[in-house]
Amino acid sequence: MRISTATIDCWLYVRGQSYSDFQHHHWDVMPSGTIDTTVNNNPTYIWALNEGGTDSNGSWSAISQSKTLNNGAQVRISSPTTVSLTQTQGFGVNQLPANGSSRVTTHPVSELIWPTDLIWSPFAGTPSSLTYRDTGAPTYQLVTTPVVVPGSRKDVLLLVESIVLIPGVGAGGRDWTNQGATFYQKPAAASALAWWAWTINLVV
Repeated sequence: MRISTATIDCWLYVRGQSYSDFQHHHWDVMPSGTIDTTVNNNPTYIWALNEGGTDSNGSWSAISQSKTLNNGAQVRISSPTTVSLTQTQGFGVNQLPANGSSRVTTHPVSELIWPTDLIWSPFAGTPSSLTYRDTGAPTYQLVTTPVVVPGSRKDVLLLVESIVLIPGVGAGGRDWTNQGATFYQKPAAASALAWWAWTINLVV
């Protein structure tokens, strides 16, 4: 058994009084070697981030940022009944910049650590596709504001003035308050919610 491809997603949301932060973390995992009990089966993956937030000081965003992590994952039979897919680096090692406006400065957003229930049976059939999704995950839109370039024909040349991330409302979610996440000036009283989803495609 080996991974042919895999995708992992997390939608992370926190809201306080005059504060909000929304993040969509996405991972595309590349093919692995044959899965066994050894620890050196380390597929590469691409981590992508769309993130946006606001507070009384202004707003910040990380739109379509991505980073390739060579040998960034580990897949192995970690017990007689469990195959686990984890990262080789801990929280805070891999980061992408969120750009601030007004009085908000650019700040790094750390890669989330995958949940501990991202596991499956070493006896899973092949080929097969293992899927999971927390219910009620929010959706979002990337909204662009075009502006006409002075002196150009209106129907020929437009520049994008800004790209704004607008999240929809989710229901439920996992409590991710103390699970490792980067927020900008997150209020102590606010709780973070996370929704996870993944698809693991297995082949012989």
